[in-house]
Amino acid sequence: MANKYNTQEPVKAKDLRDAVNYAITQQLADENSAKRIKRIAKQTVTVADVIAIVGQMTGQYGQVIMQLQDRTQIQEFVLLEMGATEETFMKAKEKYEAALQKHREEIEAARKQLEEAQDNK
Repeated sequence: MANKYNTQEPVKAKDLRDAVNYAITQQLADENSAKRIKRIAKQTVTVADVIAIVGQMTGQYGQVIMQLQDRTQIQEFVLLEMGATEETFMKAKEKYEAALQKHREEIEAARKQLEEAQDNK
């Protein structure tokens, strides 16, 4: 006796696009998008749906990364045109890393404080 598997049709492409866009931006295009997201939020998904979602998210993040790289390159050219030297870039990097470390320490201190407050409850 052969096993029968219950399957379902994949979620519609438009619905998946709306769901992925909402997941990334937390913004809705319109009221119809909100209705579609509410409806598909109650559905189970197939492996094909997951593949489509991952593909779309990867593509969107890839575009964002390319835009950031382009912008960074343009900014570097502008800085060089304005007379920035290798020394200028090194000093800026040191300042950036110091500020980043300070923020990490502040976040860690806040996390510990929150953890202690939760433990004291």
